[in-house]
Amino acid sequence: MSQNIFDSILAQEEKAAAFLLDAQHSANEIVKNAEATAAEEEREAAIHNRALFQQMLEERRQAVEKRLEANRETQAKQLADSMKIAQAKLAQAVDHIVSEVLNGAG
Repeated sequence: MSQNIFDSILAQEEKAAAFLLDAQHSANEIVKNAEATAAEEEREAAIHNRALFQQMLEERRQAVEKRLEANRETQAKQLADSMKIAQAKLAQAVDHIVSEVLNGAG
């Protein structure tokens, strides 16, 4: 009878060892799946962040181009205004120079 109890204990220990091994395999599989899921989520987040960065960069580029274009238009208008003023005073400047040359030489 003691042999029977001993065999029963050994059988239970073997079952417990098998259950423990199965639990370890299951735990390892769960950890491996969690790591794979985390890696995939990290990759997707990186892709999303790159796309968001590119979008922000493009929006900033367009804003700067718009501001530069507005500055170009303002500068072109100022240049045109300065040219009109200079042209308007050109005849007066020519008359003054001619007067100085003629009156100063004589």
